[in-house]
Amino acid sequence: MSASDFLFFAAVFKSVWYRIWGLRQVRLGFDGCGVRVPGLSSNGWGCSTGEQIMRKASPYIRGLSGGGCCSWVLLLWAICLSGCSGDGSGISQNALDTMQKAHIDIKEYTFEVWLATTPAEQERGLMQVSADQLAPIAPDSGNGLPDGAQRGMLFVFKDDRLRSFWMFNTITALDIAYIRSDGTIVTTHTMAPLETKLYPSIEPVRFALEVRAGLWDELGICSGDHVEIPESLLKGDN
Repeated sequence: MSASDFLFFAAVFKSVWYRIWGLRQVRLGFDGCGVRVPGLSSNGWGCSTGEQIMRKASPYIRGLSGGGCCSWVLLLWAICLSGCSGDGSGISQNALDTMQKAHIDIKEYTFEVWLATTPAEQERGLMQVSADQLAPIAPDSGNGLPDGAQRGMLFVFKDDRLRSFWMFNTITALDIAYIRSDGTIVTTHTMAPLETKLYPSIEPVRFALEVRAGLWDELGICSGDHVEIPESLLKGDN
């Protein structure tokens, strides 16, 4: 990106920001909801391509940001900075074997879920995870799970707020359920692979559960159903 292109996009970004937020001062490295964006700090960009910037912004678009305008400002910012340089060492996939796990229940169905509790884990989510890795768990008397147990990833946040997820760098179609602190599912979506459309929670939520696409219809799970979440997660002891 040339210097003139950068200045043009920076001017557009500034104009959009001030139109949305009035005269609030933009502090580099923070999104519009006061959440720290890794790699976009005063110490350096920490990225080498537009894809890496989008990946760094993704947890805030995927769930940590409080509203749609905030997400689009971040998206514009990622476009503006698509020509920056850095070490290119970003990791785009969670090491599922090393993540914490938990068992949750929805109606009569049991799920073994990977727990995305840190910003880094939430940033990567199920990026690059194949459909086979999300297949139902094979019957095994030694794992303490009933036959037909399902896999998924539970995103655990600290409080209830409006959230939006997308499918950037995610190669497998997914179902998502947004869940309040009291365990109530408030919204569900089926999300297409690699799509950058935002899927909003509609209401403030604390948890998001991602599973293979079509599972909610298959099991008859919908808004209003209750999720039994371990007490340790509700207390934030993870």
